Amino acid sequence: MKKLILISMLLLIVVLLNGNELMQKTLPNGMEIVVKENNLNESIGFYCFVKTGSVNEGQYLGAGISHYLEHIVSSGTTTFRTEDEYEKMGKEMGALVNAYTSHAVTAFYITVDKPYKDMALRNLSQQMQSCICDSFEVAREREVILKEIVMRSTPPRSRIHQRNNELIYPNSNKRYPVIGYTELYKTITRDELQDYYNARYAPNNMIFVAVGDFAAEEMLTQIEETFKDFTRKQLDPVYLPVQNPRSGSLEYIEEFDVEQPLVFSTTIISTADFGDIIALNTAMDILFGKRKSPIRYKLVEELKLVNYVYGYASGSDVDTEGTIVIGFEAKDIATDIKAHIPNKRINSEKFYSITSGLNDTFVNEYKFEQVNIDLGCKAPSINDDDFVVMQLIEMILSGSRGRLHQAVRGDNDLAYYAFPDYRYGENDGSFRLTSQTSIDKKNDLVRVMQNELEKLKTEEVRIEEITSAIEEREKMLRTILNENSMPYYITYYEAIGLGYDYIDRVSDIYKQVSQEDIQRVANKYFENVAIIISEPSEDVELMVE
Repeated sequence: MKKLILISMLLLIVVLLNGNELMQKTLPNGMEIVVKENNLNESIGFYCFVKTGSVNEGQYLGAGISHYLEHIVSSGTTTFRTEDEYEKMGKEMGALVNAYTSHAVTAFYITVDKPYKDMALRNLSQQMQSCICDSFEVAREREVILKEIVMRSTPPRSRIHQRNNELIYPNSNKRYPVIGYTELYKTITRDELQDYYNARYAPNNMIFVAVGDFAAEEMLTQIEETFKDFTRKQLDPVYLPVQNPRSGSLEYIEEFDVEQPLVFSTTIISTADFGDIIALNTAMDILFGKRKSPIRYKLVEELKLVNYVYGYASGSDVDTEGTIVIGFEAKDIATDIKAHIPNKRINSEKFYSITSGLNDTFVNEYKFEQVNIDLGCKAPSINDDDFVVMQLIEMILSGSRGRLHQAVRGDNDLAYYAFPDYRYGENDGSFRLTSQTSIDKKNDLVRVMQNELEKLKTEEVRIEEITSAIEEREKMLRTILNENSMPYYITYYEAIGLGYDYIDRVSDIYKQVSQEDIQRVANKYFENVAIIISEPSEDVELMVE
């Protein structure tokens, strides 16, 4: 029963139950396979769920080794190909690639257009079987994750959630953060990552899921052939202490640097009750899921006591215990504000906000450890002739294979993330580069981001790069367009004045943009750059130095 519950939960993530054929099989090596036809579009997704997460780390408990390994395995070097080769193939496929780690699983997925299914399946299978934990990649991702720890562990809300876990699960391994504690994380070596990979990445510890436009039987056979030589392994037992249900109620109150109080009410449920998880979540949806749900409506709409309230139940075959959680944010401050807002019509003339072309640096000190950096510029409005050119510039900079990510992550270990953001309206537009880092990397990160804007102004973008950006966008667009999403895009583009058929015309429009157009627009709008830095004040105790 528990295994069926986990598989059902995974399928809810990746499939639409629209009557097409669903097939399941366990291979002789122990790998569980689920394939599901979905003919709404021509994209195909592959997902591999490795049943190892932060609770399964044994001697590394609390160090975040599962999450660290996720970074190394995802598109990393294998015995077959280098990281760069996988990167080039991902660009060729226009693939959507990502991964995540939770308490219970490490998951990897790739979505591609139908013609690239064989390449995508092959690449993902190689990463699951043949990762070599390249020393350079291990060292680079070590620094990346240190910045992610800053991003995910130091904000007040993150600390509240982590403290809640420590209080709710004093005996369970769930009390440890998935990303790990900084000092323990720093001790992990390359050899330990490889050993952990060899020990836990076994076919009998995986569920492989495929969904998309294919014949289920043919895909099942193809996956079986791909993994037939993946040898079953002896999985050493991992101690998973059980957090038993408590009798009576306990109340914990702690202070954090937040103005709105956060409250979590958690009940531990035993594995014997996991068969009720689906019914419990149905009940939670009835009580909390919709605006008119009785508890939500009463607390949010009628009494105005909370900003939001939610509830859910969790538990699967990889858990030693389950939970029922009800959470909400109290509204005493928000209610006070609302009471002083006049409930009358405001008489005012319509005006437009215009982005100023500042060329200066602004530093804001605050109580958080992470350093947030924005480089802001003026940009064309949606009605401007340069609108499409700026969109193409954004595409060249965007994504894991774009210029900006490569500059701050591929060529330099400077940030956890970086992305361009072009926003536009009828009368104004703004363009910015956004990133986050730790205090020691701040100046270098600003310099590299400035350099990416400067290169667009002074260096001619290669035709091949322009063509590649357009083709990659087309491939990615095909993977997300289907009968459900198409009406949204048609309506959106019509509403903003570009026309209902813009989605069909836009690639041809991009192809009319020249190298000279890109350089001209970059010089026109990136001449003045406002650099906005939010950084920790001197009294902030740093986790990462």
